[in-house]
Amino acid sequence: MKNLLKLLLGALLSIGTLQAQEIAGRWDGVLSVKGINLRLIFHIHKTDTGFVSTLDSPDQGSTGFPVEKTSFDGSSLTLLLSNIGASYEGVLQSDSIVGRFTQYGTSYPMTLVKGSAAGPVTKPLPLHSLSENIVSEIKTITLQDGEETTGRLCLPKNRSIQTIVVAVHGTGPHTYLTKRQGFNYYDLLADGFCENGVGFFTYNRRGVDLGESAPWYDEVDSIKYANYLPCNEAGDIEAMVAFLRNDPRFNQCRIILYGISEGTIIASMVAERNKVKIDALFLHGYAHENMYDIIAWQNSGEGVMVMANSIFDKNDDKAIDEQEYASEEPTIVAYRRYLFKDMPFESVDQVKNKLIDIADIRKMRGAFHQMLMRKIADNEGHWIWNNYFRVSIDWLKQHFALEPNKTRLLRVETPIYLFHGREDANVPAESVHDLEIRFEACGKSNLKTFLFDHHNHDLNVQDWFATKVFSEGMQKIFDTAAEI
Repeated sequence: MKNLLKLLLGALLSIGTLQAQEIAGRWDGVLSVKGINLRLIFHIHKTDTGFVSTLDSPDQGSTGFPVEKTSFDGSSLTLLLSNIGASYEGVLQSDSIVGRFTQYGTSYPMTLVKGSAAGPVTKPLPLHSLSENIVSEIKTITLQDGEETTGRLCLPKNRSIQTIVVAVHGTGPHTYLTKRQGFNYYDLLADGFCENGVGFFTYNRRGVDLGESAPWYDEVDSIKYANYLPCNEAGDIEAMVAFLRNDPRFNQCRIILYGISEGTIIASMVAERNKVKIDALFLHGYAHENMYDIIAWQNSGEGVMVMANSIFDKNDDKAIDEQEYASEEPTIVAYRRYLFKDMPFESVDQVKNKLIDIADIRKMRGAFHQMLMRKIADNEGHWIWNNYFRVSIDWLKQHFALEPNKTRLLRVETPIYLFHGREDANVPAESVHDLEIRFEACGKSNLKTFLFDHHNHDLNVQDWFATKVFSEGMQKIFDTAAEI
C-alpha cells in the first residue's frame, strides 16, 4: 500500500496544480465494515487560508459535523476528525479520491466520488440495534428533590430475573442510551448483560434528555443540569435503586451498582452511605483518588504516555525513539496524527534526549494544567464547558473536596469487583494494586480485582465494531454479573 501511494503521488505531481481547484465540493463515499455499509459525505470549501470541511452521515441522521483539519497539497487529501478519533487520507484521481478511513487505529478502504456520482446506496442497517430478545421498559423516576428523570430497564425476554445491573455514568451529560454516531453505547451493554439473563438499567442524568444533534445527541437544561453534583448524583442513584426495589417483580432481585469512570466514585459513595440495599459493586475504570488528583495525574502527561507507549513503544522501554515514532504502520500513522498532530519528532522531544518520554509530555501539558486550575479558581464556567469537560465549576469544586475511594472503600462491606485495563490512560492501573494492599492490611476480604492486558479505559468496548465480539474485559463484567 505504501509503495502504491508513492507511485500515485509521483504520477499526479505534474498535474497537481490543475487539479487543486477540483477538491472543493461534495464528495460521496461508502464505508463498509463487516458487511455493513455507511454513507459518508464530505463537503469541502476553499477559503483564503486553505480548506474547511464538514461531514454528513445520512444513515445516522447526522449533518454538518465539523472536520477539525483539512489539508490538500494538490494531490493528497487529509481530513482529521479527532473528536471521534478518526481521519481520512486519500489521493485525488480526476473525479475520485482513493484512500482509507481510520478510526481508533483501525483502517478501512474508502473511495470518495465527486458530487453525488456514488449513486443510490441501499440504506444500511445501523451499526448496532437492541436485540429482539430484549424487552425495553421506559420509566419516569422521581428523584430525591422532586425532580423527575427518565430511565430505561432492559430485560431478557421470557426469562426470570434474579439480578439487575444499574449503570452509573462517567463524567458529563449522559442519557439512558448514551448515543453516539452509529450506535447507542448502552444498547451494546444491554445485549451483553441480557444475553446472560441479567437486567440492565440506565437513566438520563438530571437536566439531560435525548437529542438529535451530533456529536453528543443530548439536550441539556442548563439550570437543572447545574444540580448534577457528586452528592446529588449519589442521592439520585439511591432514588433509582429504591424505585426498582418497589417494583413487586424485582423486590427480591440482587442489585449491582456498575460504576464507570466517575461513576466508580458515585457508586462507592452510595454503597458507603448504605441508604439502599446494594448486593455488589462493579467498578470499571476505577478512580482511586479524588478528581483533583486524577486531573493532576492526567495533565502531568502520565495518561498520554500510557496511550502513546501502547501504540508506539515496540521495545517496551516506556519511551518512544525516532524510529518507532516515524513508523508507517497504519495504526501508528493514525495515532501520530491523533496524539501529536503529526509534529516532527524533534518538536515532540522537548527535553532533547532523543526520546519521547514522560518528561516531554509533562513539559507540554504543564501550561494547560496551570491554565485549567486558574480558570476553575476564577469561576470561568463557559471556558470549562467549551475547552475541557461539559461540567460546572461547582461540580469540579465539590469533587475536589471529596474523600478519595482509596479510603472510602475500606468502610464498604458490600462485595466489590474492580475491572481495569492495564493501558488505561484516564486513571492509573497501579491504583488497583494499591487498593489491594490497603484491603489486605485491614484484613478485609470483600475485594476482587481483574486487570486486563492491552485494555484501555473503556475496556476495549470498541473492539465489538470490528469483530462483533466483546473484549475480554467487557465479557468478564457480563459473566461476573450472571455468576454472583
